[in-house]
Amino acid sequence: MKLFITNLSQSYSKYIFVLVLLSVGIIIFDSSFVRLDLMDLNLFSKLSLFVILSIVSLCINISLIRFLYFNYKNSNKRYRKQLKIYFIAFLTNQIIYFILLYILLYQIITLEHYQKTILTIMLDLNFIISLSFLIIIIFKLFNWFKHNKNKIILLYALSFSLFSIHIITGLAYLHVELAYKNEVIKPLPTRLLFMVIFSTNDQITLLTDLFDLTFISSFILTWIATSLLLKQYTKKLGRVIFWILICLPLIYLFFSYELLIYYITGQHISIYSHLVESNINKFIPLDLLDIFFRSPKQIGGIFFGIIFWIISTKINDDKFKQNMLTTSIGIIFLYSSTGIYPIILTAVPPHGILMLPFLVLGTYMITIGIFNTAINISTNIELRKKIYNSIEKDFDLLKNLGVSQMEVELEEQYKKITNMVDKKELENSEDYDMSPKNVKGLINDILTEMNKRKLHSK
Repeated sequence: MKLFITNLSQSYSKYIFVLVLLSVGIIIFDSSFVRLDLMDLNLFSKLSLFVILSIVSLCINISLIRFLYFNYKNSNKRYRKQLKIYFIAFLTNQIIYFILLYILLYQIITLEHYQKTILTIMLDLNFIISLSFLIIIIFKLFNWFKHNKNKIILLYALSFSLFSIHIITGLAYLHVELAYKNEVIKPLPTRLLFMVIFSTNDQITLLTDLFDLTFISSFILTWIATSLLLKQYTKKLGRVIFWILICLPLIYLFFSYELLIYYITGQHISIYSHLVESNINKFIPLDLLDIFFRSPKQIGGIFFGIIFWIISTKINDDKFKQNMLTTSIGIIFLYSSTGIYPIILTAVPPHGILMLPFLVLGTYMITIGIFNTAINISTNIELRKKIYNSIEKDFDLLKNLGVSQMEVELEEQYKKITNMVDKKELENSEDYDMSPKNVKGLINDILTEMNKRKLHSK
């Protein structure tokens, strides 16, 4: 364990960073495969590429599971039973997913087709477990916000809430589209595949619009939260350069989503189509241009996750680094793994499904990363001193998380004490007011006094 933590603080984080970039590359390539010229390859070649990607994906998942196992073993003992349930649920899902994936590949290799039922089970399992983890962290964020009215905590809570609706809508959309597909999925020529891709009715139009709008709304809220955390760097970079860099992911999203352009301008404008018509392919291959315009989620995910990666380098505490890296990777995977449109094609092999384990990884890592960080700050006096003594603005979120978790724990202790004490004694007591309102006021007074003393000592 100590060797692992030492490696984490020195070179292991670089290794994890490479794994994350490789994972994002797999997600982009897998989701873009159906649109590239590679679809003209024969079935054996396409299947070989898909198998290679699936094996690399499995190896990455094993490495990250090992990382997360040590994270669980290194967690606070008081919450270890709760975290054990999360870890077992996550691990079980990943095992079942890869078993089903290789059953599906075996069917394709031996029969040159696969069962739609297997695909449906994989989708349901991964989307539901991802939604469950998101609901857990949403509940905790709103609970922390109730104790400490911090706008960044609220922004993340609202963003993840919208993302959970995005996941629900995506699963519903997939079920509606897959209902039109045959139970046995066989290879089809590329052109025919795109001709039968989408069904058109009011229900599907509503689902697609809601799916895109919930993602865009979640993206914008997370962008605002990230911008607030990074705002301190305006002095280092200059206000103009800072806002140009900060706005790049938002501009990228704007030009990549025709629906967003339509709601703002009232016109159907496709930047990609205009570039194709301008003969830009003389300078840039259309395949690369297509990948560029289809990757705002992945680029946004990296942008949103990088702030927590930066924070992890600022304090020399192994548990803190571990939890910040976990949160960072989780956010990158969350926003990188929601491309359901390639799955609807039901190609052979089924491109798009390699993002599913990374979606579960993302939601699980966000949940345990943020939760463990709040616990660590609330229980570790030395870490709390380092964070409170820091003048950097990106620690404001962590300060508020720590204070909120302390209040939550104190209230839990109060409930346990009141349950142990005879209610009649409390009612007859004239010396103590043990009402929840009074106890909460006492907690706030103590925390306020602590902050005053820290300011005075500075």
